[in-house]
Amino acid sequence: MVGTRKIGSRVPLLPDELSVPDILKVDKEKAVTTYFQKLVDLMSVEAAEQNAHYAQSEQNDKSVPSAEYNLVDHQTSEVAGGRKHKMDLVFYNPVASDGVANVHIIVEAKKAEFKNKIDVKTFSQIADYQYSVWKVQPTRTFVPVLLPNGPKLDLVVFARESWYRVEVGYLCHWLATINNHNIEKVRSTMAQLYFLITLPSERFGHFCKASLGWEYVTFVRGPNRDSTIALVESSHSPTTNSVKLSGYIERFVHPRGRLAHVFRTTFRKQKAILKLSWTPVGRMPEGAVYELLENANVKGMPRVFGRGLVCTSLFGYRLEYLVLEDCGSTIHEYLQVGRQGGLSS
Repeated sequence: MVGTRKIGSRVPLLPDELSVPDILKVDKEKAVTTYFQKLVDLMSVEAAEQNAHYAQSEQNDKSVPSAEYNLVDHQTSEVAGGRKHKMDLVFYNPVASDGVANVHIIVEAKKAEFKNKIDVKTFSQIADYQYSVWKVQPTRTFVPVLLPNGPKLDLVVFARESWYRVEVGYLCHWLATINNHNIEKVRSTMAQLYFLITLPSERFGHFCKASLGWEYVTFVRGPNRDSTIALVESSHSPTTNSVKLSGYIERFVHPRGRLAHVFRTTFRKQKAILKLSWTPVGRMPEGAVYELLENANVKGMPRVFGRGLVCTSLFGYRLEYLVLEDCGSTIHEYLQVGRQGGLSS
């Protein structure tokens, strides 16, 4: 019966053109990519059949989640909005358009198996991909890359402090004769993969929901007045205390060891600046510096509308938010005007 099978039970029932280990004898990575796509398609079909079975038997509580993301092949087409990247496959957030701003998970397939370490060329390639995602996705907490290599599947996670590699399991096996032991290995891997691609964005790679084309975020502090920890709620339309993630301010100086996304926006109908900063845990938060200056009655400081931490510690880094009064042009904008018209003495 369909309802008794686990996700992944169809994995060994593959078309002849995708038989294993024949696909790994092909001198093109396209075969591995095609094989991975087929596995994802099989899981999606199987999940739909299971849910139909449970709905028919009125056992909706046993239904399995559906994959939230769209898998798109980019082997011959560039990912829009990036640096002319041709990632093998991309799991996109289900929004109106595909592009680097909506990449959820990157998939880069390699024919060779990485037994000990990833080769320099491949690592440089996926590191470049993840950097382009970090640059345009301000709600990121980490960037996941799925790396099918030979018969195995690895998960590589790029955080602010470092990167981490985990072996998920075997996508296929080398034996010409299929046996139950190897089939179960593949099924176990596919079950873990299906779990990853059904996790909502706020639980896998983002600090808030990022899969429905939202534009506004609201930072909600805890009931304790002294609490600096905030939850983040995303929405399509503005609320009383929301800020819009638009008006991105390009930064021309990038301090080592930190990442900041800065937006020129509004807060309660007032012009404001939103700053999201990843900084090492041991450093003083920027919001705390503004508080010290305010307590010391320093004149000329911008008004702070909101400050706090979204993440206290993730692989050695924390994420801080700061909403403050917009004081006009950036230093870069000021100097650009000065170069064009001459700075007054």
